[in-house]
Amino acid sequence: MVHETALVHPSVMVPDSSVIWAFCNIGAGVFIGENVSIGALSEIGNYSRIGEGTRISMGVFLPNRTYLGKYVFVGPHATFTDDKYPDVTKAQYYPKPPVVHDWASIGAAATILPGVVIGAYARVGAAAVVTKDVQTATTVIGNPAVRVRKDGDKEVMANGDVA
Repeated sequence: MVHETALVHPSVMVPDSSVIWAFCNIGAGVFIGENVSIGALSEIGNYSRIGEGTRISMGVFLPNRTYLGKYVFVGPHATFTDDKYPDVTKAQYYPKPPVVHDWASIGAAATILPGVVIGAYARVGAAAVVTKDVQTATTVIGNPAVRVRKDGDKEVMANGDVA
């Protein structure tokens, strides 16, 4: 289903099992897998790839050529970036889109900086600012985001408390 107010470029094939909610803007050449949900007011940049079963919440921004693997969760108002030094006067920039691997989870209002790779099964806390790659099965929180847990570890908070 594609909501009547969504703007989806004609080159984009939306599977019958996927949903594009109100006022989305889906750019040229975007690949959308089966059973994907893209929340209202989200913008998906040109030539991005959204894997099967992925859920993108309301108000998410993905720049051109962003890669989201299968079964990724992206919380509301998460922002992904691709230009480390944005400047409206630059004649050209060299984009570094983010990559998010299968089964990762990105919290609400998180910001993912250019070129960052989020590993499979990783978790990014709400409002985290991710400036560096996040390893597989690792949880990060804060600004800048820091590791608080690796799958199998006891959860250790940044201040040293054990959860």
